[in-house]
Amino acid sequence: MDIVMQLLQKLSAPWKRIVGIRIEKVIDAVKAFVDEVLEEIVGSHGSGWTTSTILSTCVDPFFDKKEQLLSDKLEELLRPYKEGYALPLDTDFQETLGRTVAKRTTPQTGNLAISGQQANVTTISSAAHWHVADVIFEAMQTFYDSALRTFTDNVIYLAIES
Repeated sequence: MDIVMQLLQKLSAPWKRIVGIRIEKVIDAVKAFVDEVLEEIVGSHGSGWTTSTILSTCVDPFFDKKEQLLSDKLEELLRPYKEGYALPLDTDFQETLGRTVAKRTTPQTGNLAISGQQANVTTISSAAHWHVADVIFEAMQTFYDSALRTFTDNVIYLAIES
């Protein structure tokens, strides 16, 4: 499973940048909304300094804190993938991997006999190497799909909470 974790670390590296961009866009959109609401409530006729004072003393510090909180939470969510201890222990992962490997290996194991005779050692060895490579590939693909689904769910929950 070590190779699977190394691959997951490499594949999950862009997640921080992707989610970071989304966080910035959401914060910018909410800030723009708050700006418009304040302008509507306070008005912009001769009271532009009031709106800008409220924004600079109350709204901007609030959003700065929220952005830092979300950034810290994102780091927390990414830590298992960066540090390599995000092994999936759930039964969904195990069942999906088992089904996928079983589908791939069933046709291969049927081909081990050559013309009704016992397969030679080279053929069995070659088939075993391909089987191991298939299992690693399927484990990685299943693991990545599971990790991405879990990470995405966690980011959604983070957005709802914050």
